[in-house]
Amino acid sequence: MDPDTAYRYSGEGYVLLQRIVEELTGTGLPALARARVFAPLGMTRTSFLFDDETRRNHSFGHDREGRPDKWELHVPLASSTLHTTASDLARFGTHLATAIRTDGPYASLATPAVPVRTTGDLEHSWGPGLGIVTDGSRRYVYHTGNNVIFIADFIYGVEENLGYVLLTNSANGPEMVRAVERRVFGRDLHR
Repeated sequence: MDPDTAYRYSGEGYVLLQRIVEELTGTGLPALARARVFAPLGMTRTSFLFDDETRRNHSFGHDREGRPDKWELHVPLASSTLHTTASDLARFGTHLATAIRTDGPYASLATPAVPVRTTGDLEHSWGPGLGIVTDGSRRYVYHTGNNVIFIADFIYGVEENLGYVLLTNSANGPEMVRAVERRVFGRDLHR
C-alpha cells in the first residue's frame, strides 16, 4: 500500500513509535509525557501508569449489561493506557485546538492527507494524527479512543472555535457521541 492512499489504525504501530522515542531520548513514556506534555499543560491527573494514585481515584468500566470491570494494565502503552480526566483532556484539546486555529506549530494536523469517504456534504479524511471532517467551509478535527468499555472522544470545530471532550465508562458510550455532536455543533458529523 502506498503512503497517503489508505488509513488503518495500528495500536502496535503506536507502541513501536513509543519504543523508538524511548530509545532515542533514553526516557520512558510516563516520565517523557509528564515532562513534555502533562506538566506544562497543567494535566495533574493524567498518567500512562496505573499506579497507586490512579488506583485511588479511578472509575470502573461497565459492560453492555452494566456489570463493572476494570483493566489493570501495569505496562505503560502509548496505544491504550492513558488514564485521565475530562478536564485534563480538555486542557490538551484546547492547547491543540488553539495551535490549529492560529496556524501554530500543530496546524498541519488539520490538513487532510488520506481521504476516507464522503457522506452527503461531509468529507472524511485522516491527517497526520487526527481525523478530519470538512463540509467545504468548516473543519472538525477529532481523535477517539475505544478500549471496549472505556470510550474517549474529542472533537473541535476549527472555524467555530468550539469543541468537547467526552469520556465514558460504559460499553454503551458510543451511542452518546452523535447526540453530543448534535447538541454542540447542531449536526451529526457521522464519524
